Amino acid sequence: MDQADDGRGDGAGETPAMTNLYYEQERRHLELLVFRLRQIAAPVGSMHSYWDVVSDIKAFLQGKPTLVQKTQTEWVRYAWELLETQP
Repeated sequence: MDQADDGRGDGAGETPAMTNLYYEQERRHLELLVFRLRQIAAPVGSMHSYWDVVSDIKAFLQGKPTLVQKTQTEWVRYAWELLETQP
């Protein structure tokens, strides 16, 4: 599979090892973002809108279908944007 097709970066000037390292770091970052989103949503309960995002990201990380189609980088950006809007 071509690097450009797998959502791990544009491949410009990157070796496969560099790309894999970035992918794994981004994946760990996404897991931490999910943890933080859960911390925010839990006190509110099951009606908090973040639960849909948490479910989708968890499914994405497990390689399962998601309601919203995003790349790993797009999920990181989206989760980060949600957290930035918190008071």
